[in-house]
Parts: sequence; C-alpha cells; structure tokens
Amino acid sequence: MKILNVISETFRAKKAPDSAKLAELLTQTEVETAAARTRLADLEAKRSEMALASESERLAYRSDLTSTRDDIADGDAAIEALRTRHAAAVEAEAEDGRKQVYKAAKAEADKLPGLIDEYAKAAQAVLLAVAKIADIDRVVRAANSDLPAGAAPIADSGRLRSVPAAPREIVKEKTVDLWVREGRREPASEIVQAKVREESNGRGYHRPEHSPVPEYYAKQWFTRREYREARAVIRATGFDSVVLPDAYAPKPANDRPVLVEHVPYREAA
Repeated sequence: MKILNVISETFRAKKAPDSAKLAELLTQTEVETAAARTRLADLEAKRSEMALASESERLAYRSDLTSTRDDIADGDAAIEALRTRHAAAVEAEAEDGRKQVYKAAKAEADKLPGLIDEYAKAAQAVLLAVAKIADIDRVVRAANSDLPAGAAPIADSGRLRSVPAAPREIVKEKTVDLWVREGRREPASEIVQAKVREESNGRGYHRPEHSPVPEYYAKQWFTRREYREARAVIRATGFDSVVLPDAYAPKPANDRPVLVEHVPYREAA
C-alpha cells in the first residue's frame, strides 16, 4: 500500500509529525486497508475459477492473495501504531498548551506584589480624600442649616456629583397638513403619507400590498412637535458607601504559641 511508504518517509523526517498529520495518516491508512479487504474478498471469490487456470495464472493469483493479505496485516498494524502515536501527540500538545498558559500566568502573577503595593498607596489616598470630603460636607450642611439673608445654599459633594433633573423640552414646532385614514385620529406613517393618491374631491386613497381593497384618507392639520423627554435626577453614589478592601490581610497580634500534647506511643508509631 502506498500509504505505508508515506508513513515511513514521514517518520524519517527531522521534525516529528504533529497530531493533525498523524490523524491524516491514520485516516488514509484506514481507507487503503479497507480497500485491501475488498480486494481480498474479490480474489477469494475467484478461487474456484482459478483452480482451472494455467499454472502461471495460478501462481500469479496466489502471489496476489499473499500480497493482499500482507497489505491488510501491515495496514492493521500501522493503524494500531498510528492510533497510539496520535493519542500521545494529542496529550503532548495539550501539555505544551498547559505549560504555555502556566508560563504566561506566572509572568502575570510576578507583577502582583508591586501592584498590591501600588493599590495600598492609592487606597490610602482615596480614603484620605473621602474623609476630607465628608468633613467639608459637614461644614456645608451646617452653613446651609442657617443661611444668611439672601444667600443661596452651598452645593455639597452629592449635589456637585449628581445629574440634576430636567423638564420636558420642546425643541421645534410647526403646523403640518397630513393624511388621516378614515375612522382614525392619528396621522398615517411617513411611508404611507408619500403613497396616498389625492382625488379631485380632496379625498385620498392608498392600496396596501397584497390587498385588493383600497384605504381612504382625508387631510387634517396637526402641530408637529419635536421634544426631549423630562429626566429625573440621577444621584451619584455617596462617598459614605465607599468600601475598599485591605491590600493585605491583617497580621495576627501575636506569633503562634508553642503548645504541648501527649500522644500515646502506639498512635505515634
């Protein structure tokens, strides 16, 4: 079988075949071995016919039988060997992948001590800022509780950081003459507005797709208004709810004490 020569050349190469190549060789070997079995069955079916053939024909026939049986045996052996090597290659490649992931994770983990120290400094700065903001808010609240005559309340940190409410805002208005379907109160869509055909009496009609019955319309005046919706106030999260995790677990107050116990000799053994 040709595949056996291909397998031999593949394994003699400097670079060992990977799992994909081994899978390809395995599939081709299975195909050629199955073809050899079919060929052997055809030869066996000719045995009674070849018994009456000439000696030279019988010798050639026997040679074909032997060669085909050998091909099948070699193919089965190659399939078993390729399956073993393919499984080993798959596991080796998976292990290489795990090693690469581990190496990359280890390189990232090596950055952790420095980053944790950076966090500890930054967290301390944040906590100091939060404490200072809280002190200022207390001063502002005290002043706002007893304002001088005519003075506006001072904005505290919550007001400065929140988004104020906004009323409904009309952006643009204009008067428009639109088609309204008979029996309706709202104007037709912009797509239908463009498709309505006006009759001489001022009435209009439109025949929707896949409908034999036309729809009739009449003109009506509307105020077209563009507006922005009202918006409720959006309050920022209070600084009093800020909770930062410690950079490191707190160290125990004392070292672990040395204790004494007595273990029966048999249990100790």
